[in-house]
Amino acid sequence: MAHRTLGITWNNDKVNIGVVEASFRRFEITDFYSPDRKKEDDDSLTVAQTIEKSPVGKLKPTDTVVVTFPGDQVMYETIELPFREPKRVNAALPFQIMESMPMSIENLMVDYHVIEHKGKGMRVLAAAVSKEGVEEFLTNTIQEGIDPGVIIPEGFELAVIGRTLDFDGTNMVVLVNGNRLEMSVFQDTRLVNLRVVALKKPLEKDQETSPEFLREIILFAAAISDFTGQKLKAVYLTGNVGEATVDSVSQAVGAQTRLLTADDMGLSTTLDRHDLAKADIRALLMAAFMETISIRDTINLRKGSFASAAQYSLLKGKLKLITATAITFFVLLGIRSYVRYHTLQGQYNMSLNQVRALTRALTGKPSDNPEKVIKLMKKQLTYNTHIMPLCTVTSTTGKIFQQVSRAGISSQSSVQMGSDKENSFAMEVESMRINESQGYIRCQSDTIETMEQFIEGLKKQDCLTDIVTETTERISFRRHEGWQRFSLKFDLKQKKTKTGGKKK
Repeated sequence: MAHRTLGITWNNDKVNIGVVEASFRRFEITDFYSPDRKKEDDDSLTVAQTIEKSPVGKLKPTDTVVVTFPGDQVMYETIELPFREPKRVNAALPFQIMESMPMSIENLMVDYHVIEHKGKGMRVLAAAVSKEGVEEFLTNTIQEGIDPGVIIPEGFELAVIGRTLDFDGTNMVVLVNGNRLEMSVFQDTRLVNLRVVALKKPLEKDQETSPEFLREIILFAAAISDFTGQKLKAVYLTGNVGEATVDSVSQAVGAQTRLLTADDMGLSTTLDRHDLAKADIRALLMAAFMETISIRDTINLRKGSFASAAQYSLLKGKLKLITATAITFFVLLGIRSYVRYHTLQGQYNMSLNQVRALTRALTGKPSDNPEKVIKLMKKQLTYNTHIMPLCTVTSTTGKIFQQVSRAGISSQSSVQMGSDKENSFAMEVESMRINESQGYIRCQSDTIETMEQFIEGLKKQDCLTDIVTETTERISFRRHEGWQRFSLKFDLKQKKTKTGGKKK
């Protein structure tokens, strides 16, 4: 069964819901809805009530809900650390960032987004907020009937764009959401900086940019080279903007500017019945956030004293199934152990009876102790037999071929043109006959020295004796012309077999 993640944004009039369903291997954006919060009598429904009346239905304990914390209440700072351990990082960051925040460290909450790993350390984008601000935000969210499992700072949902578009170089992404301006910088696919501001009037009626809008864009773009060391490659605009906004930003920043829609994201989707051009791109990005960005490497304000039971809702929803499965497992394990015990006990009794019958036949008296019976039999009988010969045919053959391989590879000059191989061994065996007492071998060698070295090697073998060279001749045909053909006869040393009977 697919797991459902909901990205939820809302205002006084509407609730925007992006729905992602994820299985073990893949995920898809399956739904997007934007229901009204107003009832006929102009009373407003809570966010949870609005969602329940939509096709999404009632929120389930197994759903993962993602919402955003106001980004203009977050202070960001890029920090390099010589270590990676989460405990050490969480302990060090508040002291690194406290000088930039006008509040005590006890009221400071700091989390971080990993930009890159560098050796044993890493570079992070630290985000600092006041605990009072997070507590107030959670209170308002719960009043709306929402208990989110993940809270990311507003603007962090843009990190999904860097992964899906596979950015190259330094790029800037700007999202216009009502009067809020979310600006982010990417180095390749990594989000490296972020700023969120609330504007009085970001756009004019004709979608032309306001002076304060352009001022914020220009200031943020001007600072990019300072904290990245690279030149801005392109600007991507998305949200409540049009082509007029694109032209204004392009002229102000002096960089290529492009309008980005939900269709450009490249996200896996089955929203055939929806017009993505009219969808709230923030809700879609938030729904895809958990499946695109590792939550271990990014900021989640729902941690520490603000950790939610919603993080464990999936386990709670399956608790009965897990409990029933565990009970069934242990019952089956007990039954299997019981059957296995009695099977082994029966096998043991059978083996014991065989031992008693064997000891009765050997000694005339049954016994349960085989070692005691063996000691008794050793006192009665002694045998000195050698069933296998001292030098077997197989081991002798192996030693002969070992001497052949030690001759090595013949030189190129000793192999005549037209041979079937560019290089061959310095020795080759034409025929061999070996039994338990003697043997015969016929070989070819590239030189007389190779032949003599081979014969000397055989004489050093313990199993061979009486080695006699029977024939030698020089080869005159084409392939091994000039080689030496020779034959040897030898005997195998064998130890005599002795048998004994009862001692008297």
